[in-house]
Amino acid sequence: MPIKRTMDEVDAILTRPGSLFELTTFQHPCGATVKNYKHSPPNHRAFLEAQLNKFPERIFLSSSNDGPGRQRLTYKQTHDLAIRRAAWLRSKHVGVGTRVALAGQNCNQWVINWVALHYLGAVPVYVNTTLTLEANIHCLALAEPKLVLVDAETAEVFGPVRDQLSVHYVGELWCWESNAKLSPAVRKVVPQIDDSKLTPALLNSVIWGAGLEGLGPASDGCILFTSGTTGLPKAVISTQTAGLHNVISGMASGARALLREGKIDDPSQIPPPAVQPSNLLVVPLFHATGGQAWLMRMLGVGGKLVFMGRWRVPDAIEVIKSEGVNMLGGVPAIPVAIINHPSLPKSQQFVTISYGGAPSPDRLVGDIHKKWPSAMVINGWGMTETSALHAALGGIDLAQHPNSCGRPVPCCEVKIVDQETKQEVAPGAVGVLLARGPNVMTRYLGNPKATRETLDADGWLDTGDMGRQDENGFVYIVDRAKDIIIRGGENISSVEVESALYLDDRIAEAAAVPVPDDKLGELVAALVSLRPGAQATGASLRDAVAHKLRRHARPVIVVIHNELIPRNGNGKVIKTDCKEIVIAAWEKEKNAPRAKL
Repeated sequence: MPIKRTMDEVDAILTRPGSLFELTTFQHPCGATVKNYKHSPPNHRAFLEAQLNKFPERIFLSSSNDGPGRQRLTYKQTHDLAIRRAAWLRSKHVGVGTRVALAGQNCNQWVINWVALHYLGAVPVYVNTTLTLEANIHCLALAEPKLVLVDAETAEVFGPVRDQLSVHYVGELWCWESNAKLSPAVRKVVPQIDDSKLTPALLNSVIWGAGLEGLGPASDGCILFTSGTTGLPKAVISTQTAGLHNVISGMASGARALLREGKIDDPSQIPPPAVQPSNLLVVPLFHATGGQAWLMRMLGVGGKLVFMGRWRVPDAIEVIKSEGVNMLGGVPAIPVAIINHPSLPKSQQFVTISYGGAPSPDRLVGDIHKKWPSAMVINGWGMTETSALHAALGGIDLAQHPNSCGRPVPCCEVKIVDQETKQEVAPGAVGVLLARGPNVMTRYLGNPKATRETLDADGWLDTGDMGRQDENGFVYIVDRAKDIIIRGGENISSVEVESALYLDDRIAEAAAVPVPDDKLGELVAALVSLRPGAQATGASLRDAVAHKLRRHARPVIVVIHNELIPRNGNGKVIKTDCKEIVIAAWEKEKNAPRAKL
């Protein structure tokens, strides 16, 4: 399909007066004036109440984690349950600005509690339950939540350290599901929530929105935690408008693609979904992608969120079939695993497949379009500190630039600067990626030093990513600054190596890491997993990729991992774990006895 408009022409149409994407300004808490959507809701309460009442009879949530069988809730049921939970929270003196932690696996109850907190203007604290207990004590100590709401599994973990949490000003623990099977000692310190006996006055105070005076776009909206892949996690606090930008920004890449290809001439012509969007959310809700981007996006379009238990591809495919899933999202490994699995029905159709958060094989867009030619494929970039989405690319542009994460969404900006001078570099030059917008964090809670080092007075966030931007404004992530491999003084991007490995159809996942070398300091190596049914040896993969890379970037060893390569709860590859596996294999190979000639 030929391109009909330039990207600048597209964005001029997209943001013109009267459009959903029309822009205004926002005073960021750091003092900078940034762009924002004119029609963005003023706060989460206003948005959630409107959307949950707009689609009352539609199924909103479907989970296998809330009891026996699969539990489904309509939009109206979710609203009604959230009102009751909010009234219970109000009885515990929760109100505007009160921090309350949510700790548990993806389930309907997690979302009900989240909605209830926003109905009161409170600040949800997203707890990453896959972290170590030490790390979670650290996270809760940073946030100092008034209450901690948990599922039964998490109650068993947090209950025994209740006294230790109290020392750090962490409030009461409450279990949102039955605690009957918990040990007596844990039940004593983690009682079960009972919101069945609430006074009409308390319920009406929530329904009428009492006590929300002063709640606005710049008020605290949530606290998330960084992945902690290089140390203990940092607590990221963001505004109400930061999370809400995902509602409109999530539609930008699709609208741009339609305008770019001349399929529409105005955003108002975007056709409504022919069927209810249904997304299998395998990304944790405690991650910005799950608990902000996808949660907001599904609410915005009246979609359905489908949760499953532990990630297993055969189980995921069964859920896709039974729940009518037509959207996928997450790190690239998720669509790669799904589309290549032999049990996926040939009749299965996907409307949208989105991915981001990790390098993707260049072939992925083509592989998806071979199976589903009409699917909208979107690659995005964002981070915890940008409240998920910041840049995205879809349609013909992604097909032509499969290794780009696109242009910033309309309310956001990026620039590439020299790592030393911090001056903006020319188009195409590699430097540090800076991000600015209403979605950028307010601060790192309890860490003013890290805040000063990351966020400047003009609102620019140092992302820690190395990247470049072409003449069309498309952004390309070259690498995380910390993941650069330095071989004899030469910088080698791990993404460069991984992209070359992904050209081999046998490889499902790849992670390039350094191994130590006495002469050059570091050498390039890689850990990979294979696609279902693929046969290969590490040596054959190493030899196959050699001619695709410059000499210095060629791996000295490729290690095949018989499972998925290590990832944290956010779906990010844990390079330190990959490095340990590869170094062990490298040392074994180096020390292996050589055959005598």
